[in-house]
Amino acid sequence: MLCLRLMPLDTIAIAQPTNILPQVVVTGSAQSLTSPDLNSVAERFHDTPGAVSVYSSDQYQLGRGAYLEDFLPYAPGVLIQSSQGSEDTKVSVRGSNAQEDDIIGLGVLLDGVPLNQGDGEAYSQDLDLRSVKYSEVYRGADALRYGSLTLGGAINLVTMTGREAPRLKTWLTGGSFGLLEAGMLSGWSNGPFDLLLDASSHFLDGFREHAQENSEKVFSSLGYRISEWAENRLYLFWGRLSQNNPSSLTQEEMLANPKQTDPESIAQNWGKQWDYFRLADRFVLKVTNGNFNSTVLGITATSFSVRNSIPLIPSALLTITRMTSAETWPLSRRRTSSGDATA
Repeated sequence: MLCLRLMPLDTIAIAQPTNILPQVVVTGSAQSLTSPDLNSVAERFHDTPGAVSVYSSDQYQLGRGAYLEDFLPYAPGVLIQSSQGSEDTKVSVRGSNAQEDDIIGLGVLLDGVPLNQGDGEAYSQDLDLRSVKYSEVYRGADALRYGSLTLGGAINLVTMTGREAPRLKTWLTGGSFGLLEAGMLSGWSNGPFDLLLDASSHFLDGFREHAQENSEKVFSSLGYRISEWAENRLYLFWGRLSQNNPSSLTQEEMLANPKQTDPESIAQNWGKQWDYFRLADRFVLKVTNGNFNSTVLGITATSFSVRNSIPLIPSALLTITRMTSAETWPLSRRRTSSGDATA
């Protein structure tokens, strides 16, 4: 006996053609712990209840790019002036240090490593800004995360790593008053290691008489990514500056000829000689809700002499810096300790 049973159509499995999607491979690398990318820092600052700002180096790379005033020309509350258009730079944040001719009472840092000497003074001659990708500006008490030397504020310059820098970049810049700059920037990476090398030479005749200067700088950093939670970076700085200093002028002298200088400054060869070497190491451990930072060792050797009417004995300075800090964002809780020793 043959029986037939009718079934609803919705219960009958209908074979559908199989579509095989193409393979998609997503590649990338975790950002550096010692040198975070600009977007992550900008997002962090957006959620920070304080007077902090971040500035990219895009415009700086397109312009003259010779001094710190070229890097932060329009930062609110930040005044940066070059003495006689030269390497000597005066920095003031919200009026702090406004009456001084140098950088003191203000923190200047590179990747969070303090560049200030043992007495708190910092020198812009030590910086080669072509390797900097962005800067962080902390105004007033918001800079205390870097220690008590930063009562007037702080500027943290964050450098490229060997993974971000081009394989080879060279530049040649010329300008008025005898400005001539030449340099190279190179980056390399292999596995957990990356290396950045930056070298430059700078020459300037100056607007005024007896205002010539020339300098050479070398900056290098070697990074080792221990894991996604830990990273170590070794820094090496070397610099040399030879600078002539003209005299001050009265109002009458300035109106008559702003380029002139006192003949005594030429006869006695007023100026500055600056030789600089720094070796620093930074270790960062990423923990929940923040980072643990340790500058394991920072050694600075400086030879400095001034040529003027009162002869000064050339001085040498050795600074050893140790800094540890624990960061928690937003800045509702902060803990920082720092120590400096000078011999």
